[in-house]
Amino acid sequence: MHILLKSEKEREGVIIITHKELGFIDKVIENLKNYIILMHIGFNVPIPKKNYISLYLLPDCRCNDKNYIPFTSRNFLSKYFVKKRENTIEKCNRLFKKYNLEKIDFKFDFIYVGRCVDIKKPIDILNLCNSIANVKCLFVILKQNKNCGYYKKFLKRVEQIKNRNIYVLDTHKIHIENKIFLGFTPEELSILYNNSKIYIHGCEEEGESRTIHEALLCGCLIMAKKNMKGGGLDNLNQSNSILYENNNALEKMKEALKKYESYSYDIEIEKKLNEKYTCEKFCKIIYEKHYTDKITFEEFFSKCDVENLAFSLPAHNLNVPWYIKGNLTADIMNTNQFTIFLNYLKLS
Repeated sequence: MHILLKSEKEREGVIIITHKELGFIDKVIENLKNYIILMHIGFNVPIPKKNYISLYLLPDCRCNDKNYIPFTSRNFLSKYFVKKRENTIEKCNRLFKKYNLEKIDFKFDFIYVGRCVDIKKPIDILNLCNSIANVKCLFVILKQNKNCGYYKKFLKRVEQIKNRNIYVLDTHKIHIENKIFLGFTPEELSILYNNSKIYIHGCEEEGESRTIHEALLCGCLIMAKKNMKGGGLDNLNQSNSILYENNNALEKMKEALKKYESYSYDIEIEKKLNEKYTCEKFCKIIYEKHYTDKITFEEFFSKCDVENLAFSLPAHNLNVPWYIKGNLTADIMNTNQFTIFLNYLKLS
């Protein structure tokens, strides 16, 4: 749940719900009559048809209706996610020093960023990286349930292979004070992407694949599954990516390493994915649909809360009053949360 625009006497506000919240919010939507409702459906799930939903936020590949717009959390990536010209090895080492990690003097050949769960396939990627000699690989494991059986299998496999060229940054084991998301901040992640050559993604069913697009903005060549369902392949092409299958993964990794030597970053991707350019475009669509006779666009945009949309749209912003500590997201899933949310609306 994200309050994009608070309601006022002379006009409605705008609230964006997630597809996960629909099962609960559907029964109590009458309490939000003075708000226009949008729905964020980043994941590859069925699109619910509801007459009270004005716009559906979907990955590009799913936008085939006048009320579907190609704006999901990946289209509002932080301004930090850009290709840096500075010495990225030096910046990476400053970050490593902060977390008492070993100093390096190289760029990583491959980087993986994500939750350590079966759908993301980090063990498969780990085995691939272990099968190529003399390549430096970085695994950035984002905090989820540390008691997860798959997570334990991953750690066991890391211990088994004992490959000194494989570096694991496990946010379960690093004290990170990030109130927005359970992991590194965008600024920190940007440093890690910028100090890497190829982002490797093993998932076969995705929604919007934020990490692919974060890495793309930071100048990484992308290596992703050819059969991936969802929006993960939307912005990939022959120049910025290598697509692979399970039976040719090793060959494609070698191809990616060679291709990176002449890889040229396309700055145009920033205009589609970076919040610096997209927040205003997004708000203009809503404005033209509902507010042209009520307020000027300049005033409308100034009142919209577009801060951290990359986290707020999918309910990954954990710094909200209705967040329940210990949960992975701040999705409103029960009456108590919804009551806190309604009280927040009245008080704010």
